[in-house]
Amino acid sequence: MLDLMLPYTLIDPDAAFSKAFITVGMHWAAYVVAVGALLGIVTGARQDLPTLSARRRENSLSTIQ
Repeated sequence: MLDLMLPYTLIDPDAAFSKAFITVGMHWAAYVVAVGALLGIVTGARQDLPTLSARRRENSLSTIQ
């Protein structure tokens, strides 16, 4: 997808999608990408917390015996 927006030599490896949208003049899309990334991080963390808590409880209970 990015290759269709701009030449591959101009793609920034650190922030490929947001910089690509800024380069082609779609500044608003860079904000959409940033919000989507933050929501993905928060959602992933929220889904992992119960699993991590359960594993921590299992480990602490198994060491007491």
